[in-house]
Amino acid sequence: MKPNLQPEPAEPKWDNDNISDSFSRYAEFLHEKAKWMFLKDKTHVELIFAIQPSGTGNIILVQGDRDAFVANLKQMIQNSDIIGIVHICESWMHSGDDHITKQIMWGEMRVSDLKPEHRTEALVVSAQSKGGKSFAWIDPIIRNTKTGEVSLGEGTTLENVEGRFGKLFG
Repeated sequence: MKPNLQPEPAEPKWDNDNISDSFSRYAEFLHEKAKWMFLKDKTHVELIFAIQPSGTGNIILVQGDRDAFVANLKQMIQNSDIIGIVHICESWMHSGDDHITKQIMWGEMRVSDLKPEHRTEALVVSAQSKGGKSFAWIDPIIRNTKTGEVSLGEGTTLENVEGRFGKLFG
């Protein structure tokens, strides 16, 4: 079955009596929806979902200087009732247990600085809640340069999101 023929993920019901679990379910839904959209469109725009206690929220297109964007996003969070943020983007990734991985972990280099043969693309969906939970799904992007088809490799989940878009509530 072709990826774009799979059914669109169904949005979960929001439970106002259990906002934390509702946010986690909604973030997981957005991850599945992002994968579905990526396979359908072969790309994904970078955006933020800012979720309020009622389960409603805003979609914000990420653009311009990233540091200024994050500073404005943090200010918006402080001045509102937002309980969670979901960030969707395409990104570079490197995996392995080698000297390159160590240099990246030590902050000596960034993945974007690597030669093309040492990095790959990934669809990244990260979620953070006001309650302190943070996690990210990272799905490697596989592009067939001959046919133009795209697929997603076996993904992984990380906890305690760091980086520029990490710690938005802290």
